[in-house]
Amino acid sequence: MARELCRKHEAKLLLHADWMLAEVLGLDGVQLPAAIARRLDTRPLPASRLVGVSCHDEDELEHAARIGADFATLAPVLPTASHPGAPVLGWDAARALITQARLPVYALGGLGSADIATARAGGAQGIAAIRALWS
Repeated sequence: MARELCRKHEAKLLLHADWMLAEVLGLDGVQLPAAIARRLDTRPLPASRLVGVSCHDEDELEHAARIGADFATLAPVLPTASHPGAPVLGWDAARALITQARLPVYALGGLGSADIATARAGGAQGIAAIRALWS
């Protein structure tokens, strides 16, 4: 059902972590946690599929670029309900990391549609969000 809904709305469907299953199911790609990406020397899917990496610092962004990921998310920029009490980057640190990254980066963590302009002004492709974009 999710695949059909995404196709209907021309959206991409990425599976979390399991690139082999994403390939078997014919999905658009995979979003890798940094811990899994760190164990890879190259991108796990062909160029016809998307590979994203969830990053939290400069080293993780650099590794994502080195393995040939198509994009990264950088989090948490702001406090988020899904990770209460986690240290946040804040916009200044996020902006510094995004502008030096060698791949497209989406800001993530405590963000909503009101943050898109700020993210883009800081060099991000945009934002990634779940809770803030579901009504």
